[in-house]
Amino acid sequence: MEISGWAVDPNNQVPARAVFIVVGSNIISQVEVSGDRPDVAQYYGDPKLRTSGWAVNIPRRFFNPGKFLVSAYALSSDGTTLNKISEIPVNVVDSSRERLKGIYHVSKSYTTFTDADYYIL
Repeated sequence: MEISGWAVDPNNQVPARAVFIVVGSNIISQVEVSGDRPDVAQYYGDPKLRTSGWAVNIPRRFFNPGKFLVSAYALSSDGTTLNKISEIPVNVVDSSRERLKGIYHVSKSYTTFTDADYYIL
């Protein structure tokens, strides 16, 4: 499952240092914030925010069939604060028992993910 977005340090109005991805209560990934996001820079009218993007691919091995919360936390630019920036419910369906083969649905907006089921087959 690929998750992407953007993260800004609200106190300093610069890109966050990193984003941590948490499944349940386990940190499973840390990703650098450096991706190109001209839309964020344009929206805020600040060219420093152009490098506020991030993306991570979460391997299937982190999920068994069932429901989970996947959360993203942004680390402030000075490394002192973590802020939750999004949380999505994930419903993992065991494809060996379901007739949903090939369904992979991800729906997201710039800052948060919509409440929906996510199938990883």
